[in-house]
Amino acid sequence: MSWFGSVVVSIGIFFAGLFGFHQPQNIPPITQSSVQSSTTTLPNTTPSTQATPSSSVAELMQQIGCSDMASCVSACSNSGMPPACVELQTLMSVQQTKPNQQVQSQQTTQTQTQAPSASLNEDFIVVTPVDLSKISSISTFRSCAGHDYSGLDVQGVMETNRSMKHYFMPLPAYGGTKDQIAEYAPFDGTVVKMFTEQTPIGQQVWIDDSSDPGYGGNPPPNVWNIIFFHLNPLPSIAVGTHVHAGDLIGYADIEPPLQTFDIGLEKYVGSNGIYNMELDSIFNHMSANVLETFAQYGATPGDMILTKAYRDANPCNFNSVTANDFVTLSH
Repeated sequence: MSWFGSVVVSIGIFFAGLFGFHQPQNIPPITQSSVQSSTTTLPNTTPSTQATPSSSVAELMQQIGCSDMASCVSACSNSGMPPACVELQTLMSVQQTKPNQQVQSQQTTQTQTQAPSASLNEDFIVVTPVDLSKISSISTFRSCAGHDYSGLDVQGVMETNRSMKHYFMPLPAYGGTKDQIAEYAPFDGTVVKMFTEQTPIGQQVWIDDSSDPGYGGNPPPNVWNIIFFHLNPLPSIAVGTHVHAGDLIGYADIEPPLQTFDIGLEKYVGSNGIYNMELDSIFNHMSANVLETFAQYGATPGDMILTKAYRDANPCNFNSVTANDFVTLSH
């Protein structure tokens, strides 16, 4: 593949995560009817991997007015994802799809949840990032809560039409607040990215597990970044700020109409200027003491991570949450 082709293919990965960085994050309340709907197979709204977009990559890039990965992502983000951007995103998903990514046969026994992958072995989250005493429930990894937030997983396999992060639902007493639910740096690191959310409620704050200040306005490659969505940061928090595990960095900003705030985990992987974004659950990277803290509230990795096979067979529609989209904490 040419250098240009590699860059173009990489655009798709960035677009896949773009919705998660810029879309409003209201979540319909869990009702009896929405829980009952979990027994019904949801309509398959996953983009078809067989369809071929009507335009070529070059034509779409010309319509968008961009010449490389960074400029396409920026142009689409700033213009609200016009049709050309959506078509380019779909085209990239088609090019990234591999035969082993197809939905498994319905005859295959599928486990809904999974334990953390032993091969990852990167337990760098050494402090609980949220004051769990004020949290009612947490969404599962690959849930249908909120909106589509998907991309490559840590095996480099493209996933679509699911939420590959975790939403935190506050207890009723703390709903609608911006200075009550504390959030902490989960490891020693550096604030590498920070900007106002599109809603606009709170800031989106990226902290990586290195001292590298980043490249071209993006986080540095090949290191993990934890993303705090809708954070009301302390005045001392800014791009370039070095934080230590356990430092208070701010409070969840869940002013109306928001009902939740969220936390994601991602890594740019690659070299020579060509990078793809991989997404993973924070529960796959927690130290034993942090896992124990969550377990005290009834949240274990086995409960918090839905398998890819399960979500492939049960695609999201994002119109309502279902019983396995959230885990209720014990208090």
